[in-house]
Amino acid sequence: MHAILKPALALLLLAAPAIAQEVPRQITVTGEGSTAAAPDLAWVNIGVTHTATTAVEAVTMMSQGMQGVMARLEAAGIAAADIQTGQLSLYPTYDAERYDSTPLVTGYTASIAVDVRVRDLAKVGGILDAVVEDGANTFGGIRFDLDDPSAAYAAARRDAVADGRAKAELYAEAAG
Repeated sequence: MHAILKPALALLLLAAPAIAQEVPRQITVTGEGSTAAAPDLAWVNIGVTHTATTAVEAVTMMSQGMQGVMARLEAAGIAAADIQTGQLSLYPTYDAERYDSTPLVTGYTASIAVDVRVRDLAKVGGILDAVVEDGANTFGGIRFDLDDPSAAYAAARRDAVADGRAKAELYAEAAG
């Protein structure tokens, strides 16, 4: 074992100059940037939920309600491409008063939700009022957005680069 250790030590001593070479000095900075822009569209999540004694009844009632909602959206000028199904579910409902180990199914709940892109922000309130009249009975929220966020992203990136550059110049000056 002693004989193996000597060649390994010799190799380590030969590698020492390579290990001792100076690693280039560097400072890493991170730039931050942000921008604000007024939204030009809204995503509205609306849906229809119905409970009935059978799954078929629940799905039928839910489908009829959603047909009314879709007709109202079309009448409001919402393009089919601006409507995306986000959720569809069917699940049993149980008797909440039973405490024994056997749950009793009392019916079924069918639910569907769609995300609707509204390109005219002035229409959002009217559309919500209208779809409620035609069967929508769930509201999952509203999110405002930009149709084309590329200009806002570009402005934020320019700010981030300028911030990073300013930090780098400061640190380089301070480090000499």
